[in-house]
This record gives sequence, C-alpha cells and structure tokens, in this order.
Amino acid sequence: MATSKIEMENTKTTDRLVGSRLYKIAAFAVTLLLVAATSHAAENASLRYRVQKGDTLGSVAKRFSETIGDWREIQRANRLKNPHRIEPGSTLRIPYKILKQTPISATIAFATGAVEHRPAGATAKQPLKQGNSVNEGDQIFTGATGTATVDFHDGSQLVILRDSTVGFAQIKGRSDIGMASIQIDLKQGRVETRVTPRKFEASRYEIITPTVQIGVRGTEFRVKLDEANAITRTEVLHGIVAADNALGGVSVPQGFGTLIEKDQAPRPPVALLPPPGMPYLLMTTSSSTLHWAPVNNAVAYRLIFASDAAFANRIAEYSSRKPEIQIAQLPTGRYFVRAVGVDAIGLEGIAQDRSIDF
Repeated sequence: MATSKIEMENTKTTDRLVGSRLYKIAAFAVTLLLVAATSHAAENASLRYRVQKGDTLGSVAKRFSETIGDWREIQRANRLKNPHRIEPGSTLRIPYKILKQTPISATIAFATGAVEHRPAGATAKQPLKQGNSVNEGDQIFTGATGTATVDFHDGSQLVILRDSTVGFAQIKGRSDIGMASIQIDLKQGRVETRVTPRKFEASRYEIITPTVQIGVRGTEFRVKLDEANAITRTEVLHGIVAADNALGGVSVPQGFGTLIEKDQAPRPPVALLPPPGMPYLLMTTSSSTLHWAPVNNAVAYRLIFASDAAFANRIAEYSSRKPEIQIAQLPTGRYFVRAVGVDAIGLEGIAQDRSIDF
C-alpha cells in the first residue's frame, strides 16, 4: 500500500522532534558527567606544603584546616604509615576539601543611581561607590534608579538591579588558590550573576530567598523575588542550577527557568522564550524610539542600556507591553542594548544584544 505525502511529512516531523529531544537529553547527560568529573577532580586536588623542622601532622592540620583532627585526612592523602614522623624538607599534600576558609572582601566594580550600603552591625545606611568593599554580613540597597556590580575574589560577579535588597550572609575563601564560599540573601528585587566554575569541593555559591535555595557549580543565571507574593523566579543562561526547598527540588538546565511559590515545591523547568529580533533605533528631532520584532507568547518586554558589552555597567532600564519603547535622550556615544521577552508566568527569555550609537 502506497504511503501518502501527508503521512511521509508527518513521519519526518516526528523524526525531527524525536531527534531534537534525544539531542537535548544527550547534551544534558554530558553536562552532568562533566560536572561529576569536575567535582571528583576537585575533591582529590591538594595544596603542596614543604615540611619545616618541628612540624607534626597535628600542627600542619591546625595551620591549614578547620580542626586539628584533620591530620588523619593529611595522613591518608600522603599514605603515611607513621603519622608521628614527617621529614623536614619533604612535601605534604593538603587536600583542598579540608582547607580553612576565612572572610574575604568583595569589591564594588560599578555603582550608579540610588545605591546604599549598610555594613554588618551598623544601623545607618551610607552611599555606595565604585571601589568600596563589601564584607560578610553587609547589605546593599538599590532604589528606582540604582544598579551595583559586585566582583568576588574568585572571578564571580553579581549584578544587583534596581529596587533590590541583598544581604551577604557569607563571603569566605582562600585568595591564594581562588577558593570561594559565597551565600547571598535576596530579600527583594532582582539579581543577575555569573559564577566562575567551581574548582574545589569546598567551594559554593548560593542565592537564598524566602521560597528557595539556588546552588550552582559555575554558570550564568538570573533570580527575581516578588516579595509581596513570595514568588521566586530563576532563569538559566549557561550551565545548570539546582533549585531546592523543603518540599522538593529541580535541576534547571541552560535555556530553562522555574518558578517557586511559597509553601510549594519548585515547578518543573520550562523553556525560556527565544530572543527578540534585533532592536533598531528611530530618531527624530523630538524623540527616540526603539523597535524590535515581537516574540510569540511574550506578554511584555524589558530593555537594558549599558556602557559596556558585558552589561556590568548598566545605566537605564525600560519595560513595555509592546515591541517598541520611547526612550530618554542619552548623551552622544555608543551604548549597548539588551532586549528580552517576558512570558505569562513572569520568566524572562533569552536576550538579544546589540550596540547603538546616539
């Protein structure tokens, strides 16, 4: 019996869909294997230390570790039969996983608009400027025009967007080897972050909100807290994140996002909207308007202006329900524009970036 043209086309479409799904599954599996391999390598990595006269495993553990009892880990790592005898001049391997971490300051790489800082233990806020230090226990507050970019010692970066409150519950590590343990409390508003891939098992980077704990191993992602409704949204641009609370958890891969409501487990990840068409500028003597191609299923759009291509130095932000927006006249120069679509549950999609000259 002859196969109809429609049946053949349907078969081809099904094959393409199955192939696409298998590709995504395979890519996701490879990502997990790479993460596992990296974690295993990190767990077995170690610091080299040349033994000095008078050293014991206990004194070495006390110097490098959180507890003197970790001398056993050093003994195992070096396969020492006699823990009471270590030769001066010999080399010991100190496992990274037991290394002591101490508080380390972060740095404000960029700040514009209404941005304030409250140091740990203080009651009063003070203006925050580029070059200021941020320490464990500090808080940063951005107003309607404020944006701040925080650089951490391991190369990770946090962008705090307008109308946000962020606390730094933990900023620890070892600057000599780039180890970092960072925990950020997002109390309201939005942040975007780029995390340096984790080299050490003891390192961590977490963002905590009232509804979820988001942990990463090295990725780029966004988090938004709707404080009034106790809803957290996160979108993953590169890598993978784990979103967990007391009721459950999900792994969110690249190009997906999830929503976490109060007293509910994180929702299954959904695909982010594709990027809008390339924004273009129409200027007249009285106004400047940005236009872009609409995105299917987008209910709104967000535009960001920055002075740099990495969008660390942000100078303006706009929202619109239509694929166009009238913008304020900016000083003459080159700017970078980022446009994203927003879906029905408030997740922001993949961005479209371009430079525009005024």
